[in-house]
Amino acid sequence: MPMKKMYFIVNLVAGKARISKKLGAIVDEFTKAGYYITIHTTQSGDDAAEWAKYACHHGYDLLVCAGGDGTLSQCLQGIMECEDRIPIGYIPAGSTNDFAKNLGIPTDTIEAVRYIINGKPCLCDIGSLNSQSFSYVAAFGAFTNITYDTSQRVKNLFGHAAYMVNGAAQLNNIKAKKMRIECDGEVIEDEFIYGMVTNTASIAGILKMDNFLLDDGIFEVTLVRKPDNIFDLDISS
Repeated sequence: MPMKKMYFIVNLVAGKARISKKLGAIVDEFTKAGYYITIHTTQSGDDAAEWAKYACHHGYDLLVCAGGDGTLSQCLQGIMECEDRIPIGYIPAGSTNDFAKNLGIPTDTIEAVRYIINGKPCLCDIGSLNSQSFSYVAAFGAFTNITYDTSQRVKNLFGHAAYMVNGAAQLNNIKAKKMRIECDGEVIEDEFIYGMVTNTASIAGILKMDNFLLDDGIFEVTLVRKPDNIFDLDISS
């Protein structure tokens, strides 16, 4: 029986580097399920996108990524730049894993592997901003640099709490931007300190969203107006 070809992209330092301890068991599960596996461990912040494109161009049946939402985002970016796109399987191993929660992917690593093996592909809306694809959030304004400014070492030590600590340290430096938003004939003009376009139930495990669907062709918008003080945030979504 011919084996299915899988390209496996692994971020060994995501989360608390837990994926490295289970790599052998993961490969064993996929091999037993009939996959011939090629493994690439990420070497920089954006090389996952290039190797995702490689997988599309070289006849692989499936791309699997193990890491955090950032690793998944890079893989998605690479695939969306290809015409011959292949399905993505996701093993969540980051600090927050928002998108995995949306999809109902198990938090246990081996259970997530079996979810890929036994599950069925599902459709998901993909957004685009200035030629960059995103799966569940594109944001601007206050705190949007937290994901990039929080070091991997700190995230490994404190997990999700690292984002909250970093964000609290920036409260006194928040600046508002005057904006004009047009959507479906409605115009909103005001000063905003934060805004996001989302397709998710939560952001960084903090902000919660209701009444969304992954595949309805609609993204939700949240805008945070400039407050009189930092303790009086007004959220319009």
